[in-house]
Amino acid sequence: MKEILRKITILNNKYYIGLIIFIFTFLFAPPIIPNINFIFVNFIFALFAIIFKYNNKLKDLFKNITFKKILKLILIYILYYILIAILNTLFTNVWNVSNYIINIYSIVLAFPVVIVCCLYIIFRSNELNVNYHKLVKLFIIAGLIQSFIAILALLVPPIKSVLVSIMYWATGDELLATPWVVSRRFFGFANNMLDLFGFGTGILAILPLYYYKDSKSKIKGLILFFLLLIVPILNSRSGIIIAFIGVLIYVISVFIGKDKNEIKQLIKYIIISMIIFAFLIAIVYFLSPNTITWIIKDFASFLPNNIFNSYGTANALFSKEFWTLPNNILNMIFGSGINVSGYSDYSIHNITHSDVGYINEIWKVGIIGTLFVFYLLCFIVYKGYKNLKDDKYKFLLIFFGISLFVISIKCSVITYNTALATIMCLSLLPTTIENGGENDEE
Repeated sequence: MKEILRKITILNNKYYIGLIIFIFTFLFAPPIIPNINFIFVNFIFALFAIIFKYNNKLKDLFKNITFKKILKLILIYILYYILIAILNTLFTNVWNVSNYIINIYSIVLAFPVVIVCCLYIIFRSNELNVNYHKLVKLFIIAGLIQSFIAILALLVPPIKSVLVSIMYWATGDELLATPWVVSRRFFGFANNMLDLFGFGTGILAILPLYYYKDSKSKIKGLILFFLLLIVPILNSRSGIIIAFIGVLIYVISVFIGKDKNEIKQLIKYIIISMIIFAFLIAIVYFLSPNTITWIIKDFASFLPNNIFNSYGTANALFSKEFWTLPNNILNMIFGSGINVSGYSDYSIHNITHSDVGYINEIWKVGIIGTLFVFYLLCFIVYKGYKNLKDDKYKFLLIFFGISLFVISIKCSVITYNTALATIMCLSLLPTTIENGGENDEE
């Protein structure tokens, strides 16, 4: 028995099986426990591992000035929100308790929970001699697992039906029981498969481009890019936009490098990519026409004067209601502690309703709090950029920062989601621990 366990441990350490599983569950929180977000399972496991196994690494980390500043900024933001919620209740005598609880829950998920999980990944990676380059590879593998599930759901409808039934059983999300929504999306398996899922899977799709940037096997990066891009294509239009922005930034990074051979190769790969993308869309249309029709109509709603008379994201996003700010100047500056997104009790029972991330943050913590939380996110990404030793990933972190601002036009990022998990982990690694380990072989 001891010999079997020893061999399992060797295989696990050699192929990083346990770490890949942890990263997958960290990114997607598979809904397998009713009414419990699986990220809490990750959190509890990570917390115990840090306390009992990596406590010395944690002690060393608390000597890191940058990390201590990050923790202070997070604490200030949490205390600021609680103070605003209390003051709003005292001055208005209106108890929006359920709304406050949802907001505190989202903030706790976004920062303490995500950071503890990130630290476990960082400490475990350091223990296994996994450097930044190799960790990116593990994130790609975790994303490919989701891609495999999505492709399987697309090719075998009964499998999709089973997965959707499990997700509905575990989360109770009524959209999973709405036929016209299920017919066009929910290909995969995750706790949430809406805009933030698209945001995260759009970011994951970009990782192979940077992983193979200095490699002779760039075609591998291109193939993996499209395999990962399948997930946002099947589930979220915002993910397609994020991936497109990521590709643009990658192209810019190549041109800035001024490598003529690489630029010539890039042009060739762009042409190949356009052909593959058209082929991919055709396949998805053949297997799930509702999905492609939904995407086309949604993007068409952004065209001038809506020439195709398509109702989509643009109709809601550019409506007056979605950009309504608090009337009270104090609430505008300091916030009211209230969330006005489409799924909050406040938005349902009041006229004000918006899914725009910036608007929700202003309602919640005012202009001051909004500027502060985006400073916090930018600080984490910037410090990762500044301390990153592998220069080819510099533009990846620039992409992280830009994507946070872009997606906030569509939804709020201040909660647990695939993108925030990826951004925080790959930004904190170079900040918290020196890049150790040998370069990964292609």
